[in-house]
Amino acid sequence: LEQAHQLAAALVGEYVDQMCATRHHTGGPLPTRFAARFGRAPRGPEFDLYCGAFNAASVAFRWRDVEPNETHYDWTEADSAVATARAAGLPVTIGPLIDLAPGMLPPWAARFESDLPGLAAFMCDYVETAVTRYRGDVRRWIVCAGFNQA
Repeated sequence: LEQAHQLAAALVGEYVDQMCATRHHTGGPLPTRFAARFGRAPRGPEFDLYCGAFNAASVAFRWRDVEPNETHYDWTEADSAVATARAAGLPVTIGPLIDLAPGMLPPWAARFESDLPGLAAFMCDYVETAVTRYRGDVRRWIVCAGFNQA
């Protein structure tokens, strides 16, 4: 039984290798995006390692960092991260834009804890501002996360 299991594992591995080789030969590289999330642009050798391991970029930034004061945005880190990924030719995904996990909302948003329509309006404004800013650079967005929080 042990030998049969080892032989079956070897045959499956061989089959997968052959199928992937055939797929690459007939259709080119697989279109799957493989990325690790970063909020600050990796630099130097760190970014070279990133580009060697991944074929896409997943840029994440917290609303609290981008809009620390109501209606006053600081896109410095986000701009740098997106520009670095684009300069390397990596397709960019941004998100989540809104994360309701603890500590992710701007401190000023706590004033709207009992005014959900008001908070929703600020969220929509932030999402619209981010999408408008990166419209030409980003094709994939993760809009929300943490909505299972109480």
